[in-house]
Amino acid sequence: MAIDVIHIENVSVEFNGAVILNDISLEIYGNEFTVVIGPNGAGKTTFIKSILGLIHPSKGEIKVFGHNPFREGEYIRKIVGYVPQYIRISDVIPMNVLETVLMGILVKKKPPRIPSKTDIQSALQALKVVDMVEYRERYIHELSGGERQRVLIARAMVRKPKYLILDEPFTGVDVKSQRELIEFLHKIHVENKVGMLIVVHDLAPIIRYVDKILLLNKRVVAYGSPRDVLKKETIKEAYGAEVEILEHDKICYPLLGDVHRHR
Repeated sequence: MAIDVIHIENVSVEFNGAVILNDISLEIYGNEFTVVIGPNGAGKTTFIKSILGLIHPSKGEIKVFGHNPFREGEYIRKIVGYVPQYIRISDVIPMNVLETVLMGILVKKKPPRIPSKTDIQSALQALKVVDMVEYRERYIHELSGGERQRVLIARAMVRKPKYLILDEPFTGVDVKSQRELIEFLHKIHVENKVGMLIVVHDLAPIIRYVDKILLLNKRVVAYGSPRDVLKKETIKEAYGAEVEILEHDKICYPLLGDVHRHR
């Protein structure tokens, strides 16, 4: 039976008078692998930051595991792992892989932030999940883009979250590493029973694992199974009529990924 994790009702977000999200309503379930797609400026990052309580809507209601993320944000961020789109890791103060993952625990502790044996074991277990234990003493700046992403996923997993949100985790990652990351995420989803919400630039590499797709362009253009959402007329409504579309097995795919919509 599906577990209702994220309930969103009539949510709008405005910034300096501009509408970023307009009257969003949907439910996302905890046992599903859900992806968010849409053109640039569609509000995808704003959408997930609102779920995490990092951005406050101008109207509407959001509940995550029955909790309000704006009043209980600290609790939500304990049970929902988050990998943002851009994470800058300084090379000035070098950190190795294990230290980076431990940050996911220590950031929640009061100074002095000294890891316990339990913390270290939790970090090593998270690295084991993403098959990076043998890299634990390597410095982050020595890793490839795909390896860095696996470490950042481990950092999000170290607190054993009930749910995982990732914002374009495959950006800047080569094709081979992207494929490996997708396989790891699917493995985490299945074996650890962690529901996932992932913003993607290119849908094609991940499509076979997807349960639900949210097609977003400031509003919900479509939400449902890939077969229900990926229809020619729906994609054109979200991206614009000029987007090239490939049809395979009666499912349509926008070929240009994340493009600007011309009005």
